[in-house]
Amino acid sequence: MADNTTGVTIAELTPTATLSSSDRFEVDRNGGAYSITYEAMVEQLRESLGIHELMDALIEIIG
Repeated sequence: MADNTTGVTIAELTPTATLSSSDRFEVDRNGGAYSITYEAMVEQLRESLGIHELMDALIEIIG
């Protein structure tokens, strides 16, 4: 992954403490650069961690 975006180093970027669903992250996949939105990344993490199944089970138990 690149250490800069449009000639600006990461250290020069404006810091933020919040994320928007449309914020994008760079992903390096076998030497190719891709981007993913924060919203899509969270959904992929939920699926890969099985959180949906856990939530469904808790809903059945709790009601």
